Amino acid sequence: MKDYKNITERNILDPENTPSATPFRKENFNYSSGWLMYQGYHHDTKKWFNIFIARFKYSQGPIGASAMKTELCKNHSIEKYATELTNGETPMGYFKKFAPEFYAKKYASYKTRMMKKYPEMNSRIWDAE
Repeated sequence: MKDYKNITERNILDPENTPSATPFRKENFNYSSGWLMYQGYHHDTKKWFNIFIARFKYSQGPIGASAMKTELCKNHSIEKYATELTNGETPMGYFKKFAPEFYAKKYASYKTRMMKKYPEMNSRIWDAE
C-alpha cells in the first residue's frame, strides 16, 4: 500500500503533475451525520487534508456509503476523484462516468427495490427514463 509522501496540495487537484495515483485507504474515511469525508496527511507540508466524498441525504439511495468506500478503494485514486469534484462533477455523476458497470449494477438493484416498495409509482417514475 502506498503512503502519502508524493501528495502535495497542488497535485491533489492536478493528477497530471502527480507521479503516481494515490489509492484510497478504507481506514481514512469518516462517515458522520450523512457526510462521507476522506482524511489524509501531506508528508511534505505536514498538514492534514479533508476531501468531501458524498452526502447521503436519504437512507435509501442507489449507492450507499459502504459500497462507495469499497469501490473507491478498489478502483479509483484520490487525485482523480478530487479533481472531478472540483471541476463540478457530482459524486453520482463521477460513478456514472468512471465506473459505469458499478453504477448500473447498483442502480438496477435500487430500481428493483423501489418498484417493490412503491408499485403505484412504477409507471410514472421508471418509465420516464
